[in-house]
Amino acid sequence: MIKFFDYPKILKPHKRKIYKNFDKIFDSGTFILGKEVEEFEKKFSKYTGSTYSIGVSSGTDALLSIFMSLGLESGDEVLVTSYTFIASITSIIRAGLKPVFVDLEKDSYHPNLDNVLDAWTPKTKAVLFVHLFGEAKEIEDLKKVCDERGAYLIEDCAQSFGSKYQNGKHVGTLGHAGAFSFFPAKNLGCLGDGGMVITSDQTLEQKIRMIRAHGSKKRYYHEMLGGNFRLDTIQAASLNVLIDQVDEWIEKRKDNAEYYLKNIKNDCVIGMPKNYLGNSWNQFVIRVKNRDGLKKYLEEKGVETFIYWGLGSHQQKVFLNEDFSKKDLPETNKRCEEVLALPVYPGLLKRERKEIVDLINNFKE
Repeated sequence: MIKFFDYPKILKPHKRKIYKNFDKIFDSGTFILGKEVEEFEKKFSKYTGSTYSIGVSSGTDALLSIFMSLGLESGDEVLVTSYTFIASITSIIRAGLKPVFVDLEKDSYHPNLDNVLDAWTPKTKAVLFVHLFGEAKEIEDLKKVCDERGAYLIEDCAQSFGSKYQNGKHVGTLGHAGAFSFFPAKNLGCLGDGGMVITSDQTLEQKIRMIRAHGSKKRYYHEMLGGNFRLDTIQAASLNVLIDQVDEWIEKRKDNAEYYLKNIKNDCVIGMPKNYLGNSWNQFVIRVKNRDGLKKYLEEKGVETFIYWGLGSHQQKVFLNEDFSKKDLPETNKRCEEVLALPVYPGLLKRERKEIVDLINNFKE
């Protein structure tokens, strides 16, 4: 079996260093926040070039804490793609705001500026731009529009740690705040759940630090509504080791992606991902005429693949009775019928990726 992602395989060389950090935590008795979290926040800021980094409990809670910090009114609208993991949408709703779905650009996994402007209303107070699959989409024009119209630009970077814009800056540093996830299968994953918020806005930074600790600066004195969004010390301890390996891992992902781009040659594949300069290749997603047929064929041959996603958020059952879900999103619907993600993780062997390419090239619809 060629796994889609084999975390134990890539963790094994770093196990001893991680365990050494764990021993220190057990001896200290500090299991939530603590100096390991502070150290990781500093490392994260250095890596991304962000002014402030705030460790939180998951990528979902990173988004939720951002929206809770903005001071928007109940029912204010946030423009967001429907083609994303559902946490992008639920974080907006849980903060008392209203998502407004934006369709995708043709032959893309992202909206363009025109798509965003078509959905803009007088109630639009923020845009959540999701950098999918490691693609660092250029959004300077979008930032300019948001600034001109007094709206917040938030970047969902859950799938794009290590991705950079053409100017060399890390994703998440252009908007008012950026949210990251350390779910194990990410470019930088921990041993459970974890997340990070980055921002250059000191006011947002201070609010989010309070929000992650039930709205308090001082223990048991609560000044605003918050939650239990703290990053566990043990997760920060593992991330302090693994962040030093990320550049090497991303280079391996790039090498795997470039091999696919060069060698996959079958008319069943109707769309290959774009090799953006700053792409960190969190996923390698192709578009296929007979997606389900190819997926089944590869699984029968022992290759694990994933579909991101079989339904757009506007089609999810949880939202079917909501007015914001009743929108025609033809490009989003197409993507959900076409996409298939291939193994691209850094532990993928050369013989394995060759086998995957040969199987795809030999596939007959």
